Amino acid sequence: MAVTRGWAVEVRGGLRRPTLTTTITSDAEAAGTFTTTEDVAEYVVDASLLYHPSWAGLGSRGQAYLLAGGGYLRQLHDNDALVDTGSTAHVGAGTRWWLAGGHGQGLDAGLTGDVRWVIRRDGITFDDGRRSLPAVSLRAFVGF
Repeated sequence: MAVTRGWAVEVRGGLRRPTLTTTITSDAEAAGTFTTTEDVAEYVVDASLLYHPSWAGLGSRGQAYLLAGGGYLRQLHDNDALVDTGSTAHVGAGTRWWLAGGHGQGLDAGLTGDVRWVIRRDGITFDDGRRSLPAVSLRAFVGF
């Protein structure tokens, strides 16, 4: 959603279903090595403030942007009986390409891709601290 000519707000949601795998070795109470797995449902809702510099246009159909934001993390595990929550923060840069529209009138449609550095706090973790990781995304968008 455009706020001004150079600034916009974006809200995203995501769902992942990763499998956590742990290999245990040298257990004093059990002989040998064994591996255990657990399925997790992970939900993230975040918001970003996007800045579209006027000098970063990529022709009539493209626009580069910088972004920063944060969000809410919810993870369900142990057959959805246990809930862990946390927060996220991110910074990054990306490009938006319009396949239709892009002039502020009528239907807008296109692709957006970005690279982010994400910092997660809490949720399922071994050290109850912060974790940081890179993230790359490619999305389709439609706007009216």
